[in-house]
Amino acid sequence: MFKKGKLCLAICSLIASAGAYSAPGDLDNTFGTSGVLNVPSCSGVAKTIPASDGLLLAGTTSAGDGFVKKYDSNGLALDTSFGNAGVADLPRPVGGYSLTVLDAETLYNGKIAVLALARSTNVVYNDIYVAMLLPNGSLDAGFNGGLGYISYSQYVSVEPEGPKEDRPVELEVLPDGRLIVGSTSNMSPTTNITFSATITRIRENGTFDTSVPKGRATFAAGTLMDIALSPDLTTFGVLTGNKIKKLPAPGTSGVNFGASGLYTLNIGTGTVIQTAVVQADGKLLVAGRKGSNAFIARLNPTGASPLDTTYGNGAGYVEFDSPILKDEVLDIAAHPSGETIAAGYSSLGTTVSKDLLTFKADTTGALVTSFGVNGFAHYDHAGAQDSPNRISIQADGKVIIPAATYVGPARLCSILRYEN
Repeated sequence: MFKKGKLCLAICSLIASAGAYSAPGDLDNTFGTSGVLNVPSCSGVAKTIPASDGLLLAGTTSAGDGFVKKYDSNGLALDTSFGNAGVADLPRPVGGYSLTVLDAETLYNGKIAVLALARSTNVVYNDIYVAMLLPNGSLDAGFNGGLGYISYSQYVSVEPEGPKEDRPVELEVLPDGRLIVGSTSNMSPTTNITFSATITRIRENGTFDTSVPKGRATFAAGTLMDIALSPDLTTFGVLTGNKIKKLPAPGTSGVNFGASGLYTLNIGTGTVIQTAVVQADGKLLVAGRKGSNAFIARLNPTGASPLDTTYGNGAGYVEFDSPILKDEVLDIAAHPSGETIAAGYSSLGTTVSKDLLTFKADTTGALVTSFGVNGFAHYDHAGAQDSPNRISIQADGKVIIPAATYVGPARLCSILRYEN
């Protein structure tokens, strides 16, 4: 997959209810309860399984244990033949760690790769953790010498000053089964902390891909916000400061993008890029906020000034302003129709007022006003703070979006499915 079907959940119970047909941008009444699955607590992701259009769920328990489940496409029936009575447990690294599952992907052969943050319970630092499961939910004995997982830090030199801090962000899978992990890592050779955006390429057997030295590469100084994989296997990374870095496909060299592969998007003050996705034609979409509005910009994959002026009536970007005061995009996905699905939040300027925001843009960047109410769909869970995670699009075009909901100190999970 070239993008993130990105996400939905880790859930404990699912309930279905049949309903009537809904219009585009309305919640799908055949999913959950009136289009929403509400779960008391959750941490994790859900992706569509390519072969069956079912849901792959990976998450974390309150005790810090990682797990994976499979459900049907409506999230109603648990596959009890998977793992142990429907649950595949992820082993913790040796040495006192807890896991926070962040992403999961299905490989070409049905294997499942899971990305997590491994947090040490003895000292304050995190490692990058990747597990590989067979299609039946058992650990892949052929991954990392029989362990079935790998836990590592990006900084590989001698570390007399102590362990380094790593913050994994996203997992992408190449067609041949190699994995790309994007992370933010402390790469300082001293006791100082210097964070850089990094990637790791890992073979299907759990060894580092030496097409990159030691299997690891640094994008640039800064914090990694997102990575996006192109159909030609080029990787784009979005960093703080609205920087976009292009890395060539494995085994290739030379980059024609911005200045030496690095481009800074400059479309005005108050711009923050949060996410990216590559279209089927290789063009890159980035999105986030610009002032109090959401925005999407499109870039050509090559060129010193790659902003695509065929998008947004010549500007190369479009601002989106819902009826609520402040809007921001946190994730985007390329819909099979060629349109772009965006998810984020709208707020009145206070943390507790955040509502889930979803909208659709056509191939020129214009708002699709037939979606939702005049182009915008909002969802509010009991007046609480709602923030979406990654979007997943099913084979029939329906859109699944998870939302983390904070009610006081409690963190709930609402999974929504919208009609397309």
